[in-house]
Amino acid sequence: MDLHAQARRQGCDFANQFVSNALIDMYAKSGSMADARRVFDRMSDHTVVSWTALMLGYTENGEAGLTLDLLGCMEGRGCEPNARTFMAGGMACIALAVEEKINGEVVKVRCCELGAGIHSLAVRSRSSDVFLANTLIDLFSKCGSMVKARSVFEKMPCHNVVSWTALTIGYAENGEGEQALESFSLMRATGVPPDGRAFLAALVASGSVAALGAGKRIQGDVYRFGMEKDAIVPSCLVDFYGKCGCVLAARQLFDSLTSGADLTTWNSLIVAYSRRGDTTQAFELFHRMEDEGVQADGITFLALLSACSHVGLLDKGRRCFHSMLPGYNVRPGLDHYHCMVDILGRGNELEEALALVKSMPFKPDALTWRTVLAACRKWKNVELGRLAFERLVELDGSNGAAYVLMGAIYGSTGMWEEQAKILSLRNVVEVERAETKLVKS
Repeated sequence: MDLHAQARRQGCDFANQFVSNALIDMYAKSGSMADARRVFDRMSDHTVVSWTALMLGYTENGEAGLTLDLLGCMEGRGCEPNARTFMAGGMACIALAVEEKINGEVVKVRCCELGAGIHSLAVRSRSSDVFLANTLIDLFSKCGSMVKARSVFEKMPCHNVVSWTALTIGYAENGEGEQALESFSLMRATGVPPDGRAFLAALVASGSVAALGAGKRIQGDVYRFGMEKDAIVPSCLVDFYGKCGCVLAARQLFDSLTSGADLTTWNSLIVAYSRRGDTTQAFELFHRMEDEGVQADGITFLALLSACSHVGLLDKGRRCFHSMLPGYNVRPGLDHYHCMVDILGRGNELEEALALVKSMPFKPDALTWRTVLAACRKWKNVELGRLAFERLVELDGSNGAAYVLMGAIYGSTGMWEEQAKILSLRNVVEVERAETKLVKS
């Protein structure tokens, strides 16, 4: 700001485009978008550099929506965008797709459409380059459209490690583990040396499809390339072995860490024990983590609650849940409430489970009521089952599982007429859903 004041005294802060553009970039990188916008608005003329610097600033400072507004405004004022401008627009779409939690799928579809529009504009203006292409691969991956991500990748004249890594991570994050491993193998075959992020994506993919052999080979490559010192690699390896059911190998890796485990690594091993229903080891690790001064988070408690749910530890689960906020300053999320409702339901504490649902700071969703309904089926509770069924149908009338569960409750209590009516309704719903699907196709 002192330099800015000196430039103003000499009359070259707004008159000189190079100085103005540098000021916009400086203020944006410092997080002061009000000052960056003030400089931009006082400029007599804007170049593509000015627009792009401001757009990148808004994206990097959590105001991605304003970036897209600027992109439209820029075109309206006759300024031709370049590859870096389009890249700023793509990054804004990525930020919106990742950060927006309300109506997430709708937002992702919208961001995917915007990304496709940006891609088309870039192609028409011949402004595409490897950096923009990599951004678009990342964007389409975050929006769940791996077909479009792969299309951009295939049309690139050449690929660098960022391109391959973006594609591999995209497949891994979208649950296409085998495709991710294939992408990683092709990258290796083309002679492109993988970086830490590529190894992490490949390990995540290996864990998702329980490809133990592939994961072990990737682990060998990690050590050959010296990537084992990457901060996130140890936790990813622990997580990989845990997902493959090799908890002993995961524990050996964990115990071999010389610099101390971070929270992510602790969580990875606790989750591994939780999947096995080994509550003793999970809670021992949790208490050891406390002793070593590592602060637990929501993932830690979700793993502990899941372990309690697997083996039916009602009192332990209840104490764990109610200690989160007062004892550890961790506010329970919807997943924690679902887990606790499941624990109470398994323990035949259905009234308490319903009270917990009503007290949640979240609106109950279909999973909430399906969890309650499943517990009512187990304990043959018709009254609460009807309530859960009605709420579930209100949220999702085409949910076939709701009719099956309610029918099972009626059948288990000898209410054959009611069961026949529910199953008949289910058949109607199935026919309507099939007809709707046929019309859409």
